[in-house]
Amino acid sequence: MRIDLTLFATLGQYGPTGSRQSDSVKIDVPEGSTVATLVSSLGVPPDLTYVALVNGEEAQPDRPLNSGDTVVLFPPLAGGAGPVPAPAAVGPQWYTRTA
Repeated sequence: MRIDLTLFATLGQYGPTGSRQSDSVKIDVPEGSTVATLVSSLGVPPDLTYVALVNGEEAQPDRPLNSGDTVVLFPPLAGGAGPVPAPAAVGPQWYTRTA
């Protein structure tokens, strides 16, 4: 069966030969495939954390795939410009509620 696959960020290196990060590619997967079997077939290390969307909805590894599904994989998102300073480093106003 054929699905659409998009890999973002560090997962882009596991895409099919000739694909580029964030490009959607059509790939064939065996009937009965799940998100986990797809990820494994791409060579993604089992200890690498990822987030999967299937047809725009978050999907667990055991979610079955169907022909025509759109699968998006990306690493977990974390944001910001660096670590958040500890409250003591900023001062009491950082953690004291004011009106």
